[in-house]
Amino acid sequence: MMPAVTNPEGYVGLAYGRPTRELARDTALSGCARSDCRVEAVTQARCVSYVYSTSPRAYGYSYGADATTVETSALRICRSAAGNSCKLYRTLCYP
Repeated sequence: MMPAVTNPEGYVGLAYGRPTRELARDTALSGCARSDCRVEAVTQARCVSYVYSTSPRAYGYSYGADATTVETSALRICRSAAGNSCKLYRTLCYP
């Protein structure tokens, strides 16, 4: 399972390779480390990518079969949300 977790201030938690949905969710929430973090997605996709912009605040996440595809998609989502300075935060791919 691959969850993506965010909060309004840009904190993020990601996890992969957890055997259950609940454990994946809990691991990602713990990584976010804020009380207002929320689960954006939990998927069985091989890769997940998170991109953010600080000015203005925006983010994008994507999941799929390979790193290049999910990074490109997450950048596009961030930019479409008015993110002028979107940068890759992290991409995780389960082997």
